[in-house]
Amino acid sequence: MTRHLTITPGFNVAFLLAWGLVAGGCLWFARPHPLIPVAIGAGAGVLTGILQRRSLRSAPARFAAADSALAVRRALTSNGPGRAAVAMTWITGVGLLVGALIHDGSVPVVFGAGYASFMFARELVALPVLAWIQRSRGLGN
Repeated sequence: MTRHLTITPGFNVAFLLAWGLVAGGCLWFARPHPLIPVAIGAGAGVLTGILQRRSLRSAPARFAAADSALAVRRALTSNGPGRAAVAMTWITGVGLLVGALIHDGSVPVVFGAGYASFMFARELVALPVLAWIQRSRGLGN
């Protein structure tokens, strides 16, 4: 069975590391440090990751069978927690952009720090369920 790359735990670990590096780099280099956008992003990421976990757990066969980005999105939006996770992603992105516009630092760096923190936390919380889907469906990485 061919799965879309974004459903494999290995890809998500790489994604997790990349988001962590971006968040850390933005936080390190930004002056003043965008601690509030990072905290908001990480908090929203945890909540969105919980919603994403619920979505993955409620439709594991749909996710395991997803062979394209569109199929992954269809699987995600096939249930309430998934639709809420997609909405949270958009709401968080817009909120962090507004926050970056009113922050004293560089808008792209402040937004990048907050959004990368959001994505890092979201991936971290959702990752164990991807591994569970892989094990329970007997799928390779």
